[in-house]
Amino acid sequence: MMRSLRVVGFVLLGLIVVAGLAFQFRTDPIGPLAGKRLSGEERPFPGDWEFSNAHPYCFFETRPAAPHSVTTICFVVNGRLMIPSLNAPEKDWPHYVLEDPDVRIKIGDFVYPARAAQITDYSQEEVRASILGKYPDFEERIPETLPDTTWLFELAQR
Repeated sequence: MMRSLRVVGFVLLGLIVVAGLAFQFRTDPIGPLAGKRLSGEERPFPGDWEFSNAHPYCFFETRPAAPHSVTTICFVVNGRLMIPSLNAPEKDWPHYVLEDPDVRIKIGDFVYPARAAQITDYSQEEVRASILGKYPDFEERIPETLPDTTWLFELAQR
C-alpha cells in the first residue's frame, strides 16, 4: 500500500513539473489562460480584414518587450478590425495597449503586426450590427448601448 502511494506521489509530482514547464514556455493563449509571444508566420498588415469573419476567435498580443496574449473576439466595422474588451478596467491587457500600442494579432495560422488605438467616437449601432453580423448568437448578450467598461480598440498599420 505504501509503495503504491509513493508511486502515485511521484507520478503526480512529475505531472506538476511537466505542466509547470509547459506553462512557463507557452506561446499562444489556451482558452482563458493568457499566453506569451504568438506563434505562427508573420504576414504584412492586410488591406482587407473580411477574411477574419471566417474565424470565431483571434489571439491578441500586447506588450512586445514581455509579450502577453489573450483569446478574444474580433470583428470588422467599415473595413476596420476591432477588438473589444469587456470589463476593461479590471483587465491587464487593455492597459498594456494604452502603454504601448504596438500589438500583434493572430487570425487563423498567421500573425499580423499592428498598432492599436482605443476609440470612443464610434457608432453604437454600427458596432452592434457588426458584432451580430459575425456572432448572431450574441443577440441576448449585447446591450443596445455598450457600457463604459467596454473598451474598443481599432487596429491600424504600424
